[in-house]
Amino acid sequence: MSKKEILLFLGCFLVYGQAFGQDIIYRCGNDFTNDIKGREKECRLVYDPNAEKSSKNNLPPARKKLSSTGSGFAVASKGFVTNHHVISACEKIEIDIGGDSFSAQVKAHSQAEDVAFLELDRAHKIETRVSNRINPGQEIYAVGFPLRGLLADLIITKGVINSLSGLGGDINKFQISAQLQQGNSGGPILNEYGEVVGVAVSKLDVIRYARIAGDIPQNVNFAIKASVLNELDRLPVSSANPDWLRFKKSGEEIAKIGKSIAGLVKCYDSK
Repeated sequence: MSKKEILLFLGCFLVYGQAFGQDIIYRCGNDFTNDIKGREKECRLVYDPNAEKSSKNNLPPARKKLSSTGSGFAVASKGFVTNHHVISACEKIEIDIGGDSFSAQVKAHSQAEDVAFLELDRAHKIETRVSNRINPGQEIYAVGFPLRGLLADLIITKGVINSLSGLGGDINKFQISAQLQQGNSGGPILNEYGEVVGVAVSKLDVIRYARIAGDIPQNVNFAIKASVLNELDRLPVSSANPDWLRFKKSGEEIAKIGKSIAGLVKCYDSK
């Protein structure tokens, strides 16, 4: 197979589009630098307490069509976290968690940090522990709903933390080896204690890199640090347990936790 054929083949699986990484990888500087840090004026949290009054949500249900899907995870009470780019174009949002379906409204978001906090239409009993402690080489698990319709409902992939920063030294992200695919956006990244340490957000554009550098990078994925969630000061998250209550869990136990907190985000529009 020629080099051109290889690139075309990889292009069929490129994680790029509305449900994953659409506004994350920008061409600037060396063509692969994340431009979020260069837009500091947009790093303000935007609250929309009247979102439920939006005229967009008054469209007849019959006109709404499923346009894309993504991932996310439940937090305290009615809370739910995902990426901003997953829900930015939605006129109606539905969340499926553990066999239950919820309607959701955007209550707070940061486009620059690509984080959104949703409020569900009713409470759940899920408690999600969030930890800011991450280290290179630490084992992590990415949980989400990638390649919806092709793969199983929930996919869990294991990896390690490769670096404590993202593209161009972005301190709000970290690099992981756990594979991410289209639809993983917004899903939780769990540590070996079952705590959320990050939010899946993007992967390197291998086609663009290969065209410029002549090499195909392998498994370069990124997550938003859980510390960014703390900047959403209205976000009701439970902090990590104290050390004496923290116990490493098996892969099977991590999978159970991931299944209990992860949700499928369904975005509807009227087109």
